This record gives sequence, structure tokens and C-alpha cells, in this order.
Amino acid sequence: MNKGYFSKNLLSLKLQLETVLAEAGGEGATELLDGLSLLTDAERTMLLRGFNHVVQDVITGNRIIPVESGSNALERFEEELYTELLDVMREAGGRKLAVVKGGKRSANSS
Repeated sequence: MNKGYFSKNLLSLKLQLETVLAEAGGEGATELLDGLSLLTDAERTMLLRGFNHVVQDVITGNRIIPVESGSNALERFEEELYTELLDVMREAGGRKLAVVKGGKRSANSS
């Protein structure tokens, strides 16, 4: 079948989007965007502000992401980041949020 102008341009756009997403984290970035789309505008704004702050800290070297294998450093980093993002949302007056002991692990094991 001979593809028309629309189909060719749609394929081009799809390839461009795949490239952009791959360079920004691939499926992980897509999952993040899916999650953000389920939040209210206020929640999304607060989380994005917190994410951007952390990313800028990593870029400038003010925050180091641990990569040591066999240690708890990465897990501690994730827990600290999670708590920091919840604090940002609490300060903004978002939903009532609380850290649930074992909640992350429990959600992942489902």
C-alpha cells in the first residue's frame, strides 16, 4: 500500500518522539509522564518543581546519585528523595500525604 502524506509525516513524528523519549529516560520517562498526568495541576506543579530542583542539583554536582553496588546508599538516596518530594507537596498544601512504612516495597511486590 502506498502511504500518503499524512501517514509518512505521522511515522516521522513517531520516530522523533521515540528518539526524544529514549534520550530522556525511555520507558521510565513515559511512566513518569503517565503518573504526572493523573495528578491535579497543583500536585503536578509542586512535584515538577521538586524534580527540577533535584535534577539541577545533580547537574551542578551539589547532589551525587550513589552508584555503589552492594550498599544501601542508593536505597537511602531514593528514600530521601521520596521524603523530600512529599515535603514539597505538603508545604504547598496539597493532599494529605504520609509516608507508609514499607509502602514502596509493598507496592512493588504486588
